[in-house]
Amino acid sequence: MLAPPLNENVDEQDNQERISPILTQISKTVNDIKFNILREVDKSLSELTLKSASDILLRKRSESKTLRSSLTDSNGTFEISELNLSNDTDTFGSQSSMRSETSLTLPLAEESDGIPNLCKQCDIKVKYSQKVNEYLSEGLTIRRIKCRDHPQWEHQRHIIAAPRVIIKTFKSNAAYKWFPNDPNAPDFYEQLDQFFEVIGQRGSCADFNISSIQLRLSKILIRIKTDATEHISFPEWVAIVGTCKFQHLLTAQENRAYESLRWILRDKGDQDLSPESRFTDALHGIMGYGSPHLKMSSLTGRLHLRSPQHQDSISDSYLLLTLGHLGYIYRELRRYLTIIEQKGETGAALKKCLQKYLLNFHQFYNIQKRNPSSLLCLYRKTRSFLMQYQWLLGVLKRMQNEKSILISLYEELGQRFGSQRYLLLKWLRVVSQPFQIRLVHWLSSGQLTSFNFDEFFIKKSENLSMEDFWQRRYQFIEIFSRLFHPQLGKSVINVGKTLVYSRKYLGINVGTCLNSKQLRNVLQNKFDQLFRYGDKEPLYELVHDLHFQVSAEVLIHLRKIKANPEYLFSQLHKYIFLADISFVRECIAIFGHLFGQSKSSFNTQAFNELKDRMLSKFIPELYIDKGNSEGTECWSVLVFRWRFPSEWIALLGTDAILYEATSMALWRFHYVNYICEKIFQKQTTFRNRADFKYFKDLLKTDNSFANLIKICLNFIQILKEYLQNELLESELVRLLLACNEANTLDDILTANRIYLRAIKLGTLQTRSLRKCNHYLQRLYNFILKLDGKQEEFLKISNETMDYIINDRMNKAHALHSSYYRDQKLHFCRTCQNYSDVIDDLKKQFNSAMISFLFSLHLADEDSLRLLALKLDPEGYYGRKERKLNLVQAFEFRRKAKWYKAVKNM
Repeated sequence: MLAPPLNENVDEQDNQERISPILTQISKTVNDIKFNILREVDKSLSELTLKSASDILLRKRSESKTLRSSLTDSNGTFEISELNLSNDTDTFGSQSSMRSETSLTLPLAEESDGIPNLCKQCDIKVKYSQKVNEYLSEGLTIRRIKCRDHPQWEHQRHIIAAPRVIIKTFKSNAAYKWFPNDPNAPDFYEQLDQFFEVIGQRGSCADFNISSIQLRLSKILIRIKTDATEHISFPEWVAIVGTCKFQHLLTAQENRAYESLRWILRDKGDQDLSPESRFTDALHGIMGYGSPHLKMSSLTGRLHLRSPQHQDSISDSYLLLTLGHLGYIYRELRRYLTIIEQKGETGAALKKCLQKYLLNFHQFYNIQKRNPSSLLCLYRKTRSFLMQYQWLLGVLKRMQNEKSILISLYEELGQRFGSQRYLLLKWLRVVSQPFQIRLVHWLSSGQLTSFNFDEFFIKKSENLSMEDFWQRRYQFIEIFSRLFHPQLGKSVINVGKTLVYSRKYLGINVGTCLNSKQLRNVLQNKFDQLFRYGDKEPLYELVHDLHFQVSAEVLIHLRKIKANPEYLFSQLHKYIFLADISFVRECIAIFGHLFGQSKSSFNTQAFNELKDRMLSKFIPELYIDKGNSEGTECWSVLVFRWRFPSEWIALLGTDAILYEATSMALWRFHYVNYICEKIFQKQTTFRNRADFKYFKDLLKTDNSFANLIKICLNFIQILKEYLQNELLESELVRLLLACNEANTLDDILTANRIYLRAIKLGTLQTRSLRKCNHYLQRLYNFILKLDGKQEEFLKISNETMDYIINDRMNKAHALHSSYYRDQKLHFCRTCQNYSDVIDDLKKQFNSAMISFLFSLHLADEDSLRLLALKLDPEGYYGRKERKLNLVQAFEFRRKAKWYKAVKNM
């Protein structure tokens, strides 16, 4: 729309009277004309633009002389004074009221009768009679005004209501020229597009220092950020930067070079821009090709308007840009054919669908080429194509960033309805065929036919050991959780994995009840339900049934072999978790002379030879090895291990390692139990030999030892009862029962993991029970230290008693000697010292026991709380520590009542 100059010297009322007949005639004429173009454009954007232009024109009254120079005719303009338009006509029924006093400067129509074209902006030719023409000229005081010439390549000013992308394309045109204070001038970003368009056409930017321009831009942005408020939003930030002028970034020399380039690269008007060629050029435009009316951008590939100053009609310009925009989208869709083809078989299937879909547009082009029509008619016919192609281009762009075409289409399907949903559903059925074929191969034979994992949800890792077969060889790709629930994906993996396991490790061929053709037909129906209704349950039921069928055959064979689940777990229970007490005692008896040696002298071969001679029945799977431990003696690094057969190595994987850590903890307990029993036996033997009536101090020391030994024995016995009966035996029963009831291999592995987790928890080997295990090891160390002190004391006591008894019996005269008295006095002091040492050791043991009991309560495990109560049944340690007494008196009782109630249910 042309900028209107204002005239304030004409009386408003006179103008209203003069213009009323003319407006009536105009209104009737306009009612007969169909404003199809205006109805298609964005009315809201038009309203905002007209309001903005009206406000600016009122504020710019003083600049009317400058604004007059924007007319098409460079020799002069016609000024229509104080023309007051109302919204009574259908033409502007959707526009905002323009009752404010304004005057419009309209371009002269290039008509033979010289009548002004009042609807030039809409490309509507309105002709009046000569009488009306004369009345219009006389009544509105049209006078000719001289104005200065402007460069012909500055295009005519218009206000257009169009989609944002069309306006941006129009303003980003390098041929676009504007006035300094034009409110509709390109913003900073559009000016930047023009700059790169110009230097891109030139093919060289030697005249511009891009890095220097970037540095200047950074400084401007920093200054804007400094001047702006602290809490500025991103849209506000973008808007502020958009008000900047691009010319401010350039030096004077760069500005001159830039304007020179624009002048050199301008459209010189030597193209055929006749109305007859517009339709042909528009047809080329919808196919994405350049033409005399439309030129292709060297950077973006979009079609820009060529020679805007030579375009007669703004509506035709709008239509050309819109049709060119359709061609750009069509060309982009054609480009995506090459991109999606690189994504394997799924991409190739989608390419065929897209090619078939785009073929309809090419047929439409051929029909229009044979039957030419107007631009408006072509625009109407291409509206549906434009809307569909815009949406489809967005789908393909999002798909390009996705790893799976199938998932991208499936998610888009859930957001669409109508024809778009029907199209996506049709494509999904075709695109999913390679996926379904791979799934059939996997479910029927456990084979992956392709390693293009972006088209399938199972990833196979080749360079892994046998231990990683079941747990890590086949992995579910996380991105496919948007299509399948992870549990469904796991079930699918288990079907094929079971088939591979039976063939590779059991030597049997297991198949499904459906052949490949039947399975494919069933899968096709299940996927159709998934795509149409989002119902995953039928597919899950199918996979679940296949999994159970395959697993049942494999379990039947696994239970018949020697290393069946019941045999294996029973042997591990007896020899790795040391539940066979007779085996443990025999090991200690045979290996006892080697336990005291340094761990650096640990001889694995010697231990295994002794083990083989010890067992009445040779067990080749069991062997002794050197483990990792902080101890310094051989007994502390001894560990029992099991040679698993290949079929169990592939199944258990890293779970087999968990047996070792728990085995070492149980072995340490059995060794401390052996030491504690040995201490008690030595104490009993010493008491039977000693004559306490001659050694009163010895009796006191012996009582100190006896009290501490009793405490240690009670502690070990309760712990032994807990480990053997309440933990190991009960958990083994649960494990074997679960193995007998298992329907799949995963059920057996899950039961074994539950068993191992319970044993690990019960032996205090979990990370959350590190404090409990720490205090338990301290109690073990006190028992071992007690053994050492007892050895020292018994050795001294036996030597002293032998000397004194020998003197009493054979050398009666020596009883009165000073040496005898000194020896007896020294022994009494030794007994007192050992009494003090044992009493101090007892205090340390009690302190460690209190900490151990307190940590058991804090572990918040019912089984450990029960163990804490059994270790202090009479509240001995609770009376020594108030906090422990409070915990045992209140928190445990509440938990214990609940635990008993649950057990009785």
